[in-house]
Amino acid sequence: MATPSTNTENETTTSTPALNLVPVKYDLMQVDSYAVLIHISRLTGSAKTNISQDFLLNLCTILNDRYNKGKATIFGYLLAPNDKEIIRKVIGTDGYYFKRTTTTSGADFIWHDHENDLFLFWGASNFRTVKAMNAIRWRINKFEGLVSPLKQVEPPVKSGGGGGGDSEDDSDTDYSDMPPLVCE
Repeated sequence: MATPSTNTENETTTSTPALNLVPVKYDLMQVDSYAVLIHISRLTGSAKTNISQDFLLNLCTILNDRYNKGKATIFGYLLAPNDKEIIRKVIGTDGYYFKRTTTTSGADFIWHDHENDLFLFWGASNFRTVKAMNAIRWRINKFEGLVSPLKQVEPPVKSGGGGGGDSEDDSDTDYSDMPPLVCE
């Protein structure tokens, strides 16, 4: 949940709780832009998608121009979560978060490969591709953290007694079963 905060100029801003991710080195590859065009065409042509034809035509133009200039496209991938519900939340309704991430990062395209359980990323530069990968990785970790199972903690069992009622040994001031406090 977002929490309002005030900065030094007395403007109210909204901040979200920080989600710390461990830095990773992605396996990025430079690939031929024409091969990317063919690969994306096959992916989008064989699947039921909500991708607009205008977007695909623009992407074709960008990749074709890049190919004609002899420039490569950067490709990266992330493992998709095992939980299908998390995948749906990461992608968003009608691909909302993929589309938004593509726009904000400047990446060319993001795709969920169902067959290989991967998220695929293409971009004009390492920076743009990694920016998109970091955004999706953040969403994966956000939702995996929300659904991770809670640890069950067994209450301490006192020896003796055996009855379920109140006794002198079972008072509210008996802290003998508590771990020691950690002092600074």
